[in-house]
Amino acid sequence: MKRLNNKRAFEFFIPILIITLTFFYACVSANQTMPYAEGWYTYYAKLINSGHKVYKDFDYLFTPFYIYFIAFFTKIFGYKIIALRILGAILFSGISITLYFTLKEIFPKWIAGISTIIAVFYMQSEIVQIYYDYVRFMDFFVLLSALLFLKAMKCEEQRKIKYLYLFLSGVSTACILLIKQNTGGVSFVFFVLFSVVFSLCIRKKFVIFIRELSAYIIGFLI
Repeated sequence: MKRLNNKRAFEFFIPILIITLTFFYACVSANQTMPYAEGWYTYYAKLINSGHKVYKDFDYLFTPFYIYFIAFFTKIFGYKIIALRILGAILFSGISITLYFTLKEIFPKWIAGISTIIAVFYMQSEIVQIYYDYVRFMDFFVLLSALLFLKAMKCEEQRKIKYLYLFLSGVSTACILLIKQNTGGVSFVFFVLFSVVFSLCIRKKFVIFIRELSAYIIGFLI
């Protein structure tokens, strides 16, 4: 019983450690610099909240999910940079813990934990960093899509749960597309091809493949 309790405590310790480290790292490092690009998001948010329309009243190169989210966030919490930086720290923690659970689907917990810490700190090691940038949102949804997709591929016996994971993975992939077109398109193609290889080439189950792919695509389209 004691060994079981220690094992459970260890399972909780790793994700808590990852979240704590990444959150405080983001809080500290975000305040070391102030890139001029930070003002872009606040400016777009003010335009949207004052009634301006994206693409009609001002130019924006990407799909609008990200700036609509920032507009919604600033409408509630205000336009101070500190609020957006706290959002960035939370997002950075979300990226790290999602990566951990993704790797945990493939590797032992301790390997997933060490790999996650190394990976996220390397990924975020630019000299100037905006933790609530649209790229960080894409990172989060890419990892979330992969995590849900992996869970679906490993969930053979519970069909309804499997289709739910695929549906949610499709929704998450669509969020990538709604943040940036090319990255979302590449992610969609990758997951479809992965499904083709896994279901047709490895399992060789055509009917199940069609059902699984349909669940993913329906989520993506909705």
